[in-house]
Amino acid sequence: MTEKRTFAAIAQDIVADAGFTGQEKRLWSAMPYLRDLAGFHTSDPEADNGWGSARYMSLYALSNLATYKGEGARRLKSELKSML
Repeated sequence: MTEKRTFAAIAQDIVADAGFTGQEKRLWSAMPYLRDLAGFHTSDPEADNGWGSARYMSLYALSNLATYKGEGARRLKSELKSML
């Protein structure tokens, strides 16, 4: 069984991929949630940082990532969804 990546790793990859593909401006509404997710060094969706759970932050980030497109976007958003 392969180990799940952490929420922090996925959030960092989303920001990196968006910068690489020139889509960083499309992330402005998701950035607060991606910053919070970057603090979750776990794959447990019920982990809480005092502001909300990783599940809560992921759902809001995904909601705000609707305009983030491309192969990397599909892969990373799918991976994030699968963790919930």
